[in-house]
Amino acid sequence: MKKLLAMPILCLLFLTPACSSGGSEETANSTAEGLSRSTATQTESGQPAKGSSIYTMPSDGKPKTIKFSMYYYDEYYEEAVRAYEAKHPNITIDLTYMVKAGDDVDTQLQMLDKFRQTMSTETLTGKGPDLIDTGSLAIEAFIGRKLFVNLNDAMAQDPSFDKNQYFTNILDNPKQGSGIYTIPLHFYLSALVGDKGAVERSGISIDDKNWNWDQFTDIANQMTAKADHPYGYFFKSENTLLNGMLQNSYVQIVDVEKREAHFDSGLFINMLNKIKSMSDNNVMTLDSKHARDTYFMDVSVNSLGSYVSSLHQTGYSKPGYYLNPKSEGEKPGGFIYGSSGLAINANSTVKAETWDFLKYVMSGESDNGKYGFPINKAAYQLQAEKLLRKGTITAMGESGEESYPVTAADLQGLDTMIANAVNVKSNVSDRISSLVFSESQAFFSGQKSAETVAKLIQNKVSTYLNE
Repeated sequence: MKKLLAMPILCLLFLTPACSSGGSEETANSTAEGLSRSTATQTESGQPAKGSSIYTMPSDGKPKTIKFSMYYYDEYYEEAVRAYEAKHPNITIDLTYMVKAGDDVDTQLQMLDKFRQTMSTETLTGKGPDLIDTGSLAIEAFIGRKLFVNLNDAMAQDPSFDKNQYFTNILDNPKQGSGIYTIPLHFYLSALVGDKGAVERSGISIDDKNWNWDQFTDIANQMTAKADHPYGYFFKSENTLLNGMLQNSYVQIVDVEKREAHFDSGLFINMLNKIKSMSDNNVMTLDSKHARDTYFMDVSVNSLGSYVSSLHQTGYSKPGYYLNPKSEGEKPGGFIYGSSGLAINANSTVKAETWDFLKYVMSGESDNGKYGFPINKAAYQLQAEKLLRKGTITAMGESGEESYPVTAADLQGLDTMIANAVNVKSNVSDRISSLVFSESQAFFSGQKSAETVAKLIQNKVSTYLNE
């Protein structure tokens, strides 16, 4: 296993506009030739032609090398590589990364640009690593050009892979069009923590499994007319809430396979107007000083321990979990989102070996519970049983580290929350998030209308998707 801290600087061919006109014809010809060679034996989904298969591990025992690249060093992967290589002595996994903890910010930004340039250029020209951690990449461009393997076929055709061993609500719903191109190894839950005591005193009935943002606003208005809290909802900023809503409805607004955007649709315009209305009418406060003067606040549950600690840290005397409101087109239930996903390069010459290693890290055999909920059910259950035997969790409170009891009822509640999490939040690329953030500022400050801002975002995102 090798760990490298530098990669060559290459021209970014499709994540930014063309670099220069010099030698463009030669570059275009070589690029087209490289793509032709790399896709000659594949279908449009990035899979082998009919009659061939990559989904069973070869038994010839010959030495093979898997190239595995990521931007930020992750010890979880290094531990998994060591364990896998020990079980498969003929396999070498060449792990490369650009930065790690302790590197200064300027270095991280510089190396991030290099990583993105390298991944885009190499995959576009039929090269690149076999396995890629896509967390720092704008995956829309890769998926739109079919540079990643569609892993739906791998899971369906590999007889050793049992999808029932995984949380299928996250595995089946990455919101990447008709295929599955990246697989997260961990997931998290998005929810509300509410002042359950105050909600009960209000006498207002809540159907949080089905409520939408209009119903949530109406209920919050009714509750704030009572004496307990002056605000219905706390959130960090209007733009952050907009990004969260966009993650929820991303598949309806951006088609990554067709490289089409629909930001000028009523769905996105309604998001803008709803957020501004909640802020202007004091349904929502953006001031952290008033976070505990609200009936509900947004939380991310990223571990078994945080499910327990998040309740205690709100300051409510009787806290409780509630499901987030839904936008148009979203299903009754809660929200779930995955960690950065792993993708197999469609140009890889060792797809079988790479898929086998990916299955290994998906199994959670090397998971220690520090990175979120594992997508493997057995790994999750082992962590839950270990926590229950321990009986307490430790988390930072207002006065330092505090211990909270963990009961079987707590874990049953978490199981129910996971089962109800049927809406998958998408990982929106930094590029699109930045465009939405910068343009929406003018709307929230009252300088431009929602329709004008939506049209500006639509034009810029459409240009980006088709670069």
